[in-house]
Amino acid sequence: MQLIHIKSNQSFYKIVVWVLGVFFTCSTQAQIGGRRNFEFLQVPGNARLAGIGRVNVSLHQGDPNVLWQNPALIDSASSRKFAFNYTPYFADIKNTHLSYVHDVPKIGTFGAGLNYMAYGSFEETDASGQVLGTFVANDFAFTVSYAHKIKYFRMGINLKFIGSQIETYNSSALAVDIGGAFVHPKYDWTIGLVFKNIGVVLSDYNDFTQSRLPFEVQLGTSFKPKYMPFRFSLTFQQMQQFDITYLDPLQDVTFDANGNTVPREKNFGDNLLRHFVIGGELMPEKAFSIRLGYNHLINRELREEGASRFNGFSYGFRIRIKGQEFAFSRASYHAAGGRNFLSLYLDLNRVLKKRVVD
Repeated sequence: MQLIHIKSNQSFYKIVVWVLGVFFTCSTQAQIGGRRNFEFLQVPGNARLAGIGRVNVSLHQGDPNVLWQNPALIDSASSRKFAFNYTPYFADIKNTHLSYVHDVPKIGTFGAGLNYMAYGSFEETDASGQVLGTFVANDFAFTVSYAHKIKYFRMGINLKFIGSQIETYNSSALAVDIGGAFVHPKYDWTIGLVFKNIGVVLSDYNDFTQSRLPFEVQLGTSFKPKYMPFRFSLTFQQMQQFDITYLDPLQDVTFDANGNTVPREKNFGDNLLRHFVIGGELMPEKAFSIRLGYNHLINRELREEGASRFNGFSYGFRIRIKGQEFAFSRASYHAAGGRNFLSLYLDLNRVLKKRVVD
């Protein structure tokens, strides 16, 4: 949330080539943060996503939460599964995600989700500092999804209604996510491609603001070797813009022999690495897994001199017991501390079947 101041394989390959072309030819304007509204849409909403690096568009394996990451990945394996996700942030900020998927044979797979970010209450004062009362601020997004499978390819779309409120000021938008995926018929290998937050602002906070949606293109792959209990993931984020390095004019400087400040030059390798997110899942047992991730963009943007250098690293685990599953992850974002992500999954297929048998 931004503060207010008054058909075929060829087609699939063509899309990939087009996206890569956009990535290398688009504007070189850096620093993606602070220029857009509705940034809460970029916050990881579940423990699995947070544990493997915050960004992923190729993992599925029966997880209803994937509708937020890539709508093309919802399928019959995630049908009739419900997920509740909760994340307490700093300063009494709380994020809640709900996800549900239902498959209709011969028609496709449908999903629905709610993302609610509550920022707590704030003191309302006049120009002289006199306290007048309190007000609240929150963001939300309601999503409906549809996915269809054609042989080894999947296509999906999210339709999202987005809202934001700060005191009596409100803003709303309508957006879509368009996703595609290739799922190998023999190997545990998936490639995902998503165009996120394509849409329009329906109403703005006031006549002086011009809200923008956080459009992003993401490409990723996940692969699990046949005889190895580990699944690797590599995701390419912010593909629509190559230069995403931000140099602070007050800190990213050196001094010459005369004591004059000399701005540091951007490093091509560092900028390239900011686009990559590495994640992995160790699965020694079907009912248990450990998750690890690293996001170089988070590491560089939230690092402080002399403070912890573990920003951008994350880890977590999941435990499945019959028709229920619990997942926990902790991600290090800032020197002030990390954040905990909690997810609870309910498989209605198994729960309702057990009740009928009983």
